[in-house]
Amino acid sequence: MRSAAYDLSQFAPDREPKRQPRVEVVRQPREVAFRKKLLRLRMRCAFLVALTFLLMFVTVNSRTELNETTADIQRKSGELVDLQSEYIYLNYQLESLVSLRTAEEYAKNELGLIKLDQSQIEYVNLQDSNSIETSDKVSGFMPFARYLFSAVIEMFS
Repeated sequence: MRSAAYDLSQFAPDREPKRQPRVEVVRQPREVAFRKKLLRLRMRCAFLVALTFLLMFVTVNSRTELNETTADIQRKSGELVDLQSEYIYLNYQLESLVSLRTAEEYAKNELGLIKLDQSQIEYVNLQDSNSIETSDKVSGFMPFARYLFSAVIEMFS
């Protein structure tokens, strides 16, 4: 029976040394490294050229859109000016048709009416005292309710 407290074999050196894996460094010849570097450089150049063309396309496209939008704005501004002048013209025509002078001319020429003068005015004096006469009708809810009730009874009889 062995006791773990007296087991000194754990501290004894191993009889067989552990083998370390051997790392081999493979060096590329200069020509292969140069070709890879050249390939990376060409890829960067191709990417930059593609990016440049993309930016040029976007710039040209945005300028085209800007020009079209500016032309639309100018065209709509011209239409607005035309419509405003037409509005002013039509408003003037409306005012001329509805003016008091036009109404007087129409009444005089078409209807044969003449302007009122002082010889045509006659004043009438009705009474010497101020008085108000009212009708005998009594207003309020009760007379209305009686009228409504009598109308309903007449409907059913």
